Amino acid sequence: MSQHRKNDGGKNIDDIFFVPDDEIEYDDIAIIPKDQELDRGSKIRLDNEKIGSLSQEIDNWVNLWKTSLSLSIIKSLLYLYNPSYKNQLKRSFDSNLKHFPREMKATFELENINTPIASLNEILKLSEKNILSLHNYQNYLDAVIQIVRSGVLIFIDNVDIIFEDYLKNAFQKDIWFDSQIGLVKAIRHINHNNPHIDMFSSIRMEAYRKLIALDSQALEISGETLEISYTPLNLKKMFEKNIKAMEKSKLLNPESQKTKPLYSFLGFKDDKINEKEDIFCYILRHTLKRPRDLMIIGEALQGIDVNERDEENIRRTINDKSDLIADAFLNEMKPFTQIDNFSGIFNLLEKNIFNHEKAREICGLYNRERCSKKDCRLCNKKHIFCELYRLGLLGVIRKSRECDKDEQVFLRLGEKNWDSNVLPVSKYYLIHPILNHRIPNRYTHIIVGDGYHWHDSLVQYP
Repeated sequence: MSQHRKNDGGKNIDDIFFVPDDEIEYDDIAIIPKDQELDRGSKIRLDNEKIGSLSQEIDNWVNLWKTSLSLSIIKSLLYLYNPSYKNQLKRSFDSNLKHFPREMKATFELENINTPIASLNEILKLSEKNILSLHNYQNYLDAVIQIVRSGVLIFIDNVDIIFEDYLKNAFQKDIWFDSQIGLVKAIRHINHNNPHIDMFSSIRMEAYRKLIALDSQALEISGETLEISYTPLNLKKMFEKNIKAMEKSKLLNPESQKTKPLYSFLGFKDDKINEKEDIFCYILRHTLKRPRDLMIIGEALQGIDVNERDEENIRRTINDKSDLIADAFLNEMKPFTQIDNFSGIFNLLEKNIFNHEKAREICGLYNRERCSKKDCRLCNKKHIFCELYRLGLLGVIRKSRECDKDEQVFLRLGEKNWDSNVLPVSKYYLIHPILNHRIPNRYTHIIVGDGYHWHDSLVQYP
């Protein structure tokens, strides 16, 4: 997330934060962290008292991050870089630190703590009283940040991983969401405070959706974010690039490595695994369209002896790894769903394709009470198929935007709000191919996959 603003010379409230353009000194850009690509950290543990305090208000996390980011900028410029205004910055920092309580001041003066996550970790060691009072002192750090008049770039990653252990507890999971939301809001505050500072951080889509739902400035936030997504063509190019980098001894047809990478790797004529389907499309629909999924399957295929890369072994390897991808994904999604027993749902499914009435019947069996509501939004039971749809594991049939034909559609993770209990009306519902091993019976003559065309005539449904 980053923001660029310039002072237009007007007398508005923002003027106090900006240095006029003709006073800017273009020193070297300071990059934080200095000696690594991204600021990452190990998992942070909190005691029960602080967990209780930090689970109550997002603003507490906003203040924690404001302080951490401000200190990181100030101390990096003072101790790792040499801007022309360094003496002025040091005088301002020393002067403003006098207003802080002794415990805070001692922590803030640590010279070797100069990245945002390291600063956050140290600040979280303060007493609960001091942590909750951080907002009373931010204006002193803001005053120091105003002096910065050279470029500062900050790169932060993996905040979700730092606090992921708190997702396992229903009463603590807000820490995972709020720590990321607080970071975004703190970045906005400092970006507004000084246009020379740009910050870039990744947060999870689940946290972003909650942020958009809670923040009244949602449009401004969305304009400052970039959602990373990959088209099938992007993913295919990544996959082929890895093949082109492989040792020739691990290829079936090494002479075609540069010109026909998939053929060189797997050996299918015209890259078709059968008469109906392209081999890469087959691989892709057995993933969640994430690069890491493709890498898992690619490494497994590479592990098949070159002389044993026939259709049967390749299919089995793809399907087995797809099942492992499903296992990991279901485990990862448990904190974000009401479903506490995925196996219970899959055991109730007779086929991987079913109609709306069957969905209602299975939902009733899972909840041990027949569904009496026609509208899912009016039901207070566990919305198992709404959840699977939102997770991208349940597909629907829709008219294609490109042509007047029906096609299968599976949502991308995070595409729908997590609080939404709506299952679209569809002729049929389809279980994602990564769950094939969990379904007792399947329509094996129907290819299920996002973006594939659909023909009602293929389904012989009672």
